[in-house]
Amino acid sequence: MAAEDAGLAVALVVECYGVLSYAYSGTKRPLVTRIDVTNTGSVGSAGTLVRPRVRVAAQLAEPLITEWIGAAKALPAVGGPALTWEDALTPMNKPLIAGLTARPPAELVVEVLAGDTVVAVDRRPLTVLQPNQWLHGADYFDALAGFVHADDKALDALLKSVNALLQARTPFGGSQGYKQDSQHVHQVANAISDVLRGLRIEVRAEPFGVADAVHSLQTPAEIVAGKSATALELAQLVAACLEKAKLDSVIFLADNHVCAGYAVIPAQADGSWD
Repeated sequence: MAAEDAGLAVALVVECYGVLSYAYSGTKRPLVTRIDVTNTGSVGSAGTLVRPRVRVAAQLAEPLITEWIGAAKALPAVGGPALTWEDALTPMNKPLIAGLTARPPAELVVEVLAGDTVVAVDRRPLTVLQPNQWLHGADYFDALAGFVHADDKALDALLKSVNALLQARTPFGGSQGYKQDSQHVHQVANAISDVLRGLRIEVRAEPFGVADAVHSLQTPAEIVAGKSATALELAQLVAACLEKAKLDSVIFLADNHVCAGYAVIPAQADGSWD
């Protein structure tokens, strides 16, 4: 959108995500990935210093993110190339988001400033998820990794049972991760599968695969205590057990189907795995 002030006008184009999720709290994934500003004003506006500002507007006691202000740049001549800023770093307020019990209304606000004057603004709705929520959308599949709770205390007892099976089935006293061969990796995965099957967790027949649906996901402790889980939650429990056993896990999603898998060899530097 554009705004004018004594001959100063710019066109603002913003590329961003529409969801703020606690699942990304340990990453540097930006909300705003790109800001383009084009001079559409008078001839005399060329050379004016402008800078973008990114913030979230919400009726909360504290801000949801740390406000970001980009470096000032001089506007090119009218008709010239756009000024570009990429990957605005806006760390989230982790304590605030971790304590959310409801999804507050919020807006992502991107402004262009000339001095202290706002000369253009882009406002759009922002979905703020609670810590246990995941939104099923193409831009957020990677957020599922944030719900693989390999540090959950409930896994200690599960891995103790897994290691007991391995001790009976293999020459080793427990999972050796990738220190042994691929046969051992399969044996570890099979032991995890057998232990989890022994819990007789009921898989609830809830639909999966609806675009833009928000799922509230249980932790491993909640699944083990309640003996009930969705297919997605069960896949994440499997992935957490694999990670606890020092194996690299992966979650596969298809229409109305989800499962967990594991790398036969450890992840390589180039990102490939078998």
